[in-house]
Amino acid sequence: MSYVDINFDEVKGYDKLSESAKKLFGEVYKRHNTWHELACREDWVPVQVQECKHHLKVIFKNGEWLHYLPNGTWF
Repeated sequence: MSYVDINFDEVKGYDKLSESAKKLFGEVYKRHNTWHELACREDWVPVQVQECKHHLKVIFKNGEWLHYLPNGTWF
């Protein structure tokens, strides 16, 4: 399956992430975006990301937000 390819540098806060957080963000985003039906994937494009102590907080185009965890899951 494919995901919506984005320029991560355009996501607000991406430039402030540690290198390990950038890697996590990219990996989980691709898996998470692929999980959605094709018609909904554009709505789940991230617009902002913040590195927290044990997770990433990701805000999406549709206004929803999720936590991306180091184990590759999200909630």
